[in-house]
Amino acid sequence: GLRAHREAVQFVAQDPDDQLFAADVFRDVSFGPINLGLPDEQVRERVAHALEVLSITDLADRPIHELSYGQRKRVAMAGAMAMQPCVLLMDEPTAGMNPQETRQAEELIFKIRDSGLAIVVIEHDMRFIFNLCDRVCCLVRGEVLVQGSGDVVQNDPRVIEAYIGSPAEDLPATGADTPEPGTDAG
Repeated sequence: GLRAHREAVQFVAQDPDDQLFAADVFRDVSFGPINLGLPDEQVRERVAHALEVLSITDLADRPIHELSYGQRKRVAMAGAMAMQPCVLLMDEPTAGMNPQETRQAEELIFKIRDSGLAIVVIEHDMRFIFNLCDRVCCLVRGEVLVQGSGDVVQNDPRVIEAYIGSPAEDLPATGADTPEPGTDAG
């Protein structure tokens, strides 16, 4: 039923503020396991493990409102991880992060993936997707454009066209046809 689904599949929203609601990190991460009716000791173990995996053990007692955006994203991930799902759905897990937070988040997601958890990621950063995923499904306007291994998808001319586009026709030419600076082009 629905309870089994909630245990097997967890979702991490793009904006952690859509997901976080408790006063502090520990309470937020423990919400799901508590609502499964797990014994207190098992709840504490799950929360401790999730905080450790996401490298935020030191934040356990911190109020949510005092956390940076990147820290809140990791707390949202920890809340999902504390449910010990089989599949983790993540919507734009690095959106809105600065470059350092993005790199850290990517490393954590690789670590989660390497632990054996299946991860489904909705993401615009194709570089990240090609590095993370064994299988990629590229959508354009809600329709499947191509799917397959990262190598197959990233080398598909339709993907290149859809995400990079074709060169603009009205740009000046480069190379031999381009006049040297300071010379008359006419």
